[in-house]
Amino acid sequence: MKKALILASAYTAAMLIIYFLLNTFLDGSVWSGMVVSKSALTTEYCEYNNVQRFFHQNINTYSNLAYFFVGVFICALAWQDNKNQSSTDLNWLQKFPLLSFLMGGSFIYLSIGSAFFHASLTWMGQSVDMNGTYSISISLLFIAVYHVFHKINWSETLKKTTIVTALLVILSFYEIHLLVSSGVLLPV
Repeated sequence: MKKALILASAYTAAMLIIYFLLNTFLDGSVWSGMVVSKSALTTEYCEYNNVQRFFHQNINTYSNLAYFFVGVFICALAWQDNKNQSSTDLNWLQKFPLLSFLMGGSFIYLSIGSAFFHASLTWMGQSVDMNGTYSISISLLFIAVYHVFHKINWSETLKKTTIVTALLVILSFYEIHLLVSSGVLLPV
């Protein structure tokens, strides 16, 4: 666990430096060719929009590094679980580290998607941000299903098929969320 914390801290610090450099050396004109999000025209998201800066919403963009930290931390734990598959005292989730990779990857995806949205305030950024939110919900759903059925012997093929299915569902939500309001879709 200590290794996972150090790794997550190091990667997050590196991302912080990257974010700082991007925000220092680029300006808001980078986003000028992209469609502005409708919600960005009417909502401030608790921070005033500064469209001259690369990060239109500075704090909202940087705060997504918390999701990045959690995602890297979960992936590091999954990596350790994957290396220890020969151990006989693993819990039910440790026996399926791909689910943890899915969850950690979803946090990283949300971090990048939400940072993209709050930096650019673009329609594409908002779409990726929302899809990142759905990816966490979908990952939790797949973890819950596995929790219910974890006593069944899951073959490696079934585990991989489950992860591919989860990724396809996440990908499909990129389009589905355009058809159904997030106020309905997310609770469902």
